[in-house]
Amino acid sequence: MRKSKLLIVLLSGLLLAGCGKSTDTKHDTQTTASKTEKKASTEQKQASSSTSQTSSSEATSSSAATTDEDSKRLVDLGQQLKQKLGANEKFPTAHLINGVENARYSGDQNNYTVDFYGHNRGVALNDSRLNDSQPFLTLSKKTYGSRTEATATVKYSDGKAEVKLPHVDLGYNIVGTVNSGAGQRYLHWNEGRWSLGVRGSAVAGQDPKKTARKVVALTQAYALPVPETRGAGTFEVDNGGTISWVKGNAVYTLKSKNYQALIVSAASLK
Repeated sequence: MRKSKLLIVLLSGLLLAGCGKSTDTKHDTQTTASKTEKKASTEQKQASSSTSQTSSSEATSSSAATTDEDSKRLVDLGQQLKQKLGANEKFPTAHLINGVENARYSGDQNNYTVDFYGHNRGVALNDSRLNDSQPFLTLSKKTYGSRTEATATVKYSDGKAEVKLPHVDLGYNIVGTVNSGAGQRYLHWNEGRWSLGVRGSAVAGQDPKKTARKVVALTQAYALPVPETRGAGTFEVDNGGTISWVKGNAVYTLKSKNYQALIVSAASLK
């Protein structure tokens, strides 16, 4: 009887030990599976991150390549124009549109007009396919008998006649004056040898102050050509504009339907 009880106790101990080992094995298996899943998830995230970084890098490289091609295209156009219109002439080098820039010119080294266009592909200088297109930028040169004569054609104001008009702070220590009348609001200021202004329609409720401040910020970031005597520019509210300046006995004029493109292009003339 005593032996039987002892045998039962021994068997019970063995069963409990077996259950313990089974539980430990199950726990170890679950832990190993969990670690495997975490490792796979980490590897998947790393692969995804690597793919994302590669795609971003490829996009950046593609963008940089496109920018380089556009810059080279403009430099090439400039060289062609210099061969036609004079080696000392300067043409825009800043790429400002979506598309490939093309150009068409007329005239000679004393008096010329160059129109710049945006297209889905590059074409030859003065290609006939540009005839019916609208230019986004136009550069022209007109030569006069003397520098004095050329200077007289530029609509310049030194601001002295406007000192009693309402003043507007345009930032960068530049103060403008506002002249209202005949359905127009004209905000004028001077920067160095430049006389600049923004025109808005009072009838349409256009306020030139916002555009004028944007123009001033642009001219601080992108320096306009330095006139030998004087220069003048007029911009429209949220629209384009025209600038003219004297160099020698010639007047250069740049105009665009986008005033940002106009200022940046003027600063890039090389």
